[in-house]
Amino acid sequence: MREMRRLFAILPMLAALAFGFGGSASAVVGGAPDTTHVLVGAALQHQVQNGVSGNERCSGFLVSETKFVTAAHCFDPSGDPVRITFDADSRDPGAAFVEVPASSVVNSPDFDIAVITLPAQAGHMDIGSAARLGSGDRVDVVGYGVQTIEHKVPTSFGRRMVASTRLAGDGKLDGLYLKLLADPGACLGDSGGPTLDASGNVVAITSFSNGNPNCNGVTYALRLDNPGVQAFLSAQT
Repeated sequence: MREMRRLFAILPMLAALAFGFGGSASAVVGGAPDTTHVLVGAALQHQVQNGVSGNERCSGFLVSETKFVTAAHCFDPSGDPVRITFDADSRDPGAAFVEVPASSVVNSPDFDIAVITLPAQAGHMDIGSAARLGSGDRVDVVGYGVQTIEHKVPTSFGRRMVASTRLAGDGKLDGLYLKLLADPGACLGDSGGPTLDASGNVVAITSFSNGNPNCNGVTYALRLDNPGVQAFLSAQT
């Protein structure tokens, strides 16, 4: 998968190093507060990027009672512990976090997907196929990322949000990624969050954007029905 690795190297990922942003804690640009998808969580790891210290924030979901799926570009398996909450607002002082060592993170060597092992939780989300989805179909994206951008600066994240958005044609990435329109849609901090079909099944996870600084371009979500991705998930779960 060398071509995919080169692609990851040049396209902006949708993780977010969160520190010092003002405003209320929210997520998913153009979304609405989400209290329905309680098995979608926020995951944080302390990191230092370009000399800046902060919490890398991504999203994810339970694929089994002990396995949490997120994006591989988010977390360093040799770094600080990872903290995960399923509370609707991850910045609430009363939010309950599960802390696991970074060694609990297993990153796929070929795809932008990771599995984190947690103590047993209650329930899991079902994975579905994206084969019947096409351009113009609506899907839901869920995450704890950016809710608003003012003057090209993210102003808030941390609350679980959901947005309904439409699919665009996948082009050369067809079969591996879904191409989602944004605004409403995923933004920084939503990496690893699920893309849901009309039945509520997870068909993809948020991975990267086309580089638009206002998160109003397109987002690419890694399909979970790709055979290589399925093989990785099966080996971990």
